[in-house]
Amino acid sequence: MSNANGWILNLVNIPMFFIVFLIGWLMPYLTRREIVFGVRLNGRLADSPDVRELKRDYLRDYGIAGGFLAILLSMGYILLPDGDVRSAIMLGSLLQVAVMFLYFLHFRKKAGELKTRLLPAPEGRPVVVADTAYRDSEKALSWAWNAIPLVLLAASFAFGLSMYDLLPERIPMHWDLQGNVDGWSRKTHASVLFLPIVMTFCSGLMLMVFWVIRSAKQNLDAERPKESLEQNHAFRFHWSVFTVISHTALILGMLPIYLHSLRVYAVSQGLAFAAIGGSVLFIVVYAIVLSIKVGQGGSRLDRQAVETRFGLTNRDDDRLWRAGVFYVNPDDPALWVEKRFGVGWTLNFGNPRAWYWVAGFVVICLGLVGFSLYVSIFNAVQSGG
Repeated sequence: MSNANGWILNLVNIPMFFIVFLIGWLMPYLTRREIVFGVRLNGRLADSPDVRELKRDYLRDYGIAGGFLAILLSMGYILLPDGDVRSAIMLGSLLQVAVMFLYFLHFRKKAGELKTRLLPAPEGRPVVVADTAYRDSEKALSWAWNAIPLVLLAASFAFGLSMYDLLPERIPMHWDLQGNVDGWSRKTHASVLFLPIVMTFCSGLMLMVFWVIRSAKQNLDAERPKESLEQNHAFRFHWSVFTVISHTALILGMLPIYLHSLRVYAVSQGLAFAAIGGSVLFIVVYAIVLSIKVGQGGSRLDRQAVETRFGLTNRDDDRLWRAGVFYVNPDDPALWVEKRFGVGWTLNFGNPRAWYWVAGFVVICLGLVGFSLYVSIFNAVQSGG
């Protein structure tokens, strides 16, 4: 592999450690105002000096530990032999998430203690607010916008099938993280269409996210119902736009590597890996920028304060959130709800249908892995031909 290809991949891989750190570092400022480290703090306490100090302590403590870990992992990535790079990125990222979660649990405990000490009783009548006309409102892009990436996906299948007889007898099936081909397959319809099938899996995930954005349970603030409704509408619109653009960018990013693997047109290896790496980096940076701009549920968006309902407060539902991240409420018919820590949505694990989703996702992933092994093992050929 050329040095140019190596630098291209390094420019994509190394920043990932700092991106994971940045996401965890900023997270307390991306969640809803009334949710502090997974704990609901209503009324005046959410904006109190004690809460601001708690968030500053998190920035300092996790900033030191998480930042040092990101630097350490980046240095280790550079020094490791090429064959160990894939494992280094996977294990390093998992370690970062584990450290972030431990800090989250530590500060969640502190937020709970703060709530018990300063807000022993609700400052108003606890209620749950809903907009009965919510389902009929235009809150996201139309499904029709997904036709753009789906047409590109269909074109990749059509191209592979139409060019089948002209393709070489060996098809590259796997690359290491430095861009070297380390797995070949004899030409079959399965090997020729392998990347479009992987693209179909990615496309299915994007369509699922788009559906969740449009159908997830609304989360309105009882103290600011109309303002929070506007923010929620804007939140879903922004993220539906993100999903369509990211869906398109992902398919476009994978097309050059597909053309390179078929070796029909002169698509260089450097261009192919720059395209897929660039598209992934674009999606990640776009998600971070959008999260900072919009916040969870649109909480960072400026909306005109229409009203404030004095005497009402949000129902305390902390007991329904296990470890502050897993929502378990058998009495709630909603399947998807807003996350407590992070931006986006999560399953209601108290709803039996949630486990069908989990099982279905696992089965699909195992099916994709099984198909990959079938193509790689039973159709494998040596690099020499």
